[in-house]
Amino acid sequence: MSRPDCISNRNIKIIATYVYSKIGTITGLLEGLPYPSELYRKPDDFFLNEDEWTTLENFRTIFLRARDLVLEDNFFYRCGFSTAKLSSWGKLHYFAKVFAGPADGFRRLEFFNKQFNDTKDIKVAIPPYYDKSLGLNRTIIIISYHHDMDPNEDVMGELYTRGIIASIPTLWNLPPAEIRLIMASYDPVEVSRKDPVEKGGEVSIEWEKDLLWEKMGDERVRLGEWVELIPEEQGGLFLGRYAKSMLGPGLGISKNYAFLLQKELNFKELTLFKNTLIRAPYFVYDITFERLSFPQRIQMLIPSRPRHEQVQKAMMETIDELRTTARERAHAYMELQKVNQMLIQIKNEQENIISQRTEELQRAKEELAKMNLRLKEEVSLQKKELERLNFLKRFLAPSVINYLTSKNVSEIPFQRKFISIIFVDIRGFTPISELSEPEDLMELLTSYFENIIKLIHQYQGTVYKILGDGIIVLLNDIIDIPDHALKAVKIALDIQCKVAEMKKVTQEELEVGIGINSGYVSLGTIGSHTFKDYAVIGKEMNLAARIQSLAGPGEILITHRTYSLVKEKIQVEERGKTQIKGIVRPVKLYKVLGLSELAVPTGLEPVSSP
Repeated sequence: MSRPDCISNRNIKIIATYVYSKIGTITGLLEGLPYPSELYRKPDDFFLNEDEWTTLENFRTIFLRARDLVLEDNFFYRCGFSTAKLSSWGKLHYFAKVFAGPADGFRRLEFFNKQFNDTKDIKVAIPPYYDKSLGLNRTIIIISYHHDMDPNEDVMGELYTRGIIASIPTLWNLPPAEIRLIMASYDPVEVSRKDPVEKGGEVSIEWEKDLLWEKMGDERVRLGEWVELIPEEQGGLFLGRYAKSMLGPGLGISKNYAFLLQKELNFKELTLFKNTLIRAPYFVYDITFERLSFPQRIQMLIPSRPRHEQVQKAMMETIDELRTTARERAHAYMELQKVNQMLIQIKNEQENIISQRTEELQRAKEELAKMNLRLKEEVSLQKKELERLNFLKRFLAPSVINYLTSKNVSEIPFQRKFISIIFVDIRGFTPISELSEPEDLMELLTSYFENIIKLIHQYQGTVYKILGDGIIVLLNDIIDIPDHALKAVKIALDIQCKVAEMKKVTQEELEVGIGINSGYVSLGTIGSHTFKDYAVIGKEMNLAARIQSLAGPGEILITHRTYSLVKEKIQVEERGKTQIKGIVRPVKLYKVLGLSELAVPTGLEPVSSP
């Protein structure tokens, strides 16, 4: 539901700035419109104040007046597009300057839209990414009007919004964004009948038997057909995919249907191109734009004098606003001084009461001091407990943390223990990183580690370290796990399955190599009273790392000692003895093929707390 004052005066300021840039005056633009005259002396003071909001009716009246004053084609789009060049969106212009680039600006369209209007919502359906096939950055956004707003009456507003969005890359001296209208909520018949810009035009169209027809002399041309919209697999949004349907939804707009135009429609300002889906549940923009060159990205990291001066200018404008407020408050201060004189006269009569209150406050102060001391002691104890828990959370599964906290263990004592060690590393990570944007790369790694660590914790494993794109996992180190070697193999198999699933989703050449070894190590907490860490020491760690480096993409290699612990429950392929750097004797290795019928199947099996 939109509120009555649903249009920010930032829009009026943009329109006025554009009109002034074209004809050198805004006379006749704002006169005669309703505004809060009890707060503002004249219309300009109100309508050009970007912190105020006005009605949709005022906005449309001003926009139509502006078009009649400027007299140019495609006026509404051009007015919106002028914002970047003319810096006419007020304080938000300086806000945008701190963005890392146009992709960052598009990601924040939802926030900026709320600063401009309360008539429609913008959702970034697919965040900006680099489309290799186009050689351009691409994003898809959805614009949905509030249920009490009719898009068929807002052609000027929609074209104006398109212009603002197209101008975003020009803030970084890039060409304008290209916007392809995939879906629109427009009903062409209603547009020609209702919209203040388009009504009374020469387009002659009508609906008959659920089909749209255009009159051309004595003949009629069918303009398209109804199609059924297909939701995306992720999120369930309609982004332009459709299937042909024998049934139409009737003349009422249906969520799952749209009308596919098979002929271009041209109104006064609006053009609906062939293959556009109209009478859709919302608007969908497919936006492409150039990405910053490498030198431009470097330049964005270096503060420049012009940018500093722009920010300084914004600060000065804010200071001027504060000065105006200060003058208004000065008058109030004079009135307060009169009241203060009256209070001074009463002061002598209140001395006894004040003395009593002072004594009461002193007693309260002493009580508060005691309470503060007790709180400090409690906070100190809680801080130590939090530090202990944060230390444990870096490595351990939730079930293991519950076990250790229940025993009130603050450190892991140094000890010698027989454990299983897993080394996992992404193969071909360097080519992936070179072909990906840093933001996309971080998103890929975050998703990868979230999935892998979840698997590890379900088997009560310890995440010992993350080294770039690699991870080291321990089992049987903190708590006893009798079948730790088998669980190590299960973790490895589940990791390979999960990576295969991610590969299908991300379309990246994602593969991992895994090495597993079992043996005795020394482990425990080391460090000083200011910094402590968990350490595992021994040649078995080095051996696990070495065999991981020998594993090919998608392979799991294990040592003979690990194999001897699980040989009845797994299927392997012998690799023979291999001479490994740093190890005196050749090491017998096995490639894991899967579990045997005697083993519990892999997967997300539930794990009970110790």
